[in-house]
Amino acid sequence: MKDINYILMRYPSYFEIIDYRNQHKDNISMEKVYDNYNNLLNILSEEDIKYYFLNTEKGPSEVFTRDIGFSLEGTLFVCKLKNKHRKKETKNLLEHIRKNRLKYYEFENEIEGGDVVIGDSKIFIGLSQRTSEEAISELEQYLEDIGSKYKVIPIRFDSVSKLHLDCVFNILDKKSAIVCDYIYDIETIEKEFKNLYYVSKKSADNLGVNIISLDKKRVICSDTEATRVLRKNGYKVLQCEYDEIIKSGGGIGCSTLPIRI
Repeated sequence: MKDINYILMRYPSYFEIIDYRNQHKDNISMEKVYDNYNNLLNILSEEDIKYYFLNTEKGPSEVFTRDIGFSLEGTLFVCKLKNKHRKKETKNLLEHIRKNRLKYYEFENEIEGGDVVIGDSKIFIGLSQRTSEEAISELEQYLEDIGSKYKVIPIRFDSVSKLHLDCVFNILDKKSAIVCDYIYDIETIEKEFKNLYYVSKKSADNLGVNIISLDKKRVICSDTEATRVLRKNGYKVLQCEYDEIIKSGGGIGCSTLPIRI
């Protein structure tokens, strides 16, 4: 993977849990939400990672910028979000793209960036309720048209329990990844990585797999168990308290859109 040029973020000013099935729906402290988010910003600043804020669309889930896009092969891909209350979130990403004259591709079919995990030559895409097989075919066709070396690998996982692939699987470096038992196609992932570091479903429920990998040995993580596993295997882990925002089902990885161009 290329180094991160910068990260696109969106401050959680309008953060709200709107899913009536979520037990935390009416139990959110905005003071704690801001504390959580500022913790993440402070760590990024201390690690000399540049970040920029997209303009707000006053959306309840807009803090989770990972879902609106991903960058690959010098192109910023703009996703087509499934939920109607989130569709407008890509507007400000397109504004950023045009302002900075970036090369981009806008999906015609539904796909969310949380289901896209990018390695050195492989792109793992979660088959979920938010990402369609048509979008996977669309990406494959685009990559073929530009003569890309990247191969797309679909991954099945328990998308009822976990919304996106990056909540159950993430790449640490060329040979290593962090995973959990919510993945169905674990044999496929085992073929691609020499080192797989497993965490429990309890850790995954706490978004322990939803890390931010800054480089080969530097990781931001919000979960104690995942932090312990990664440190044991030689990673410098910067632990970030994110419990209040996690109540909504999204973690620190979900809150960042890394741009590698």
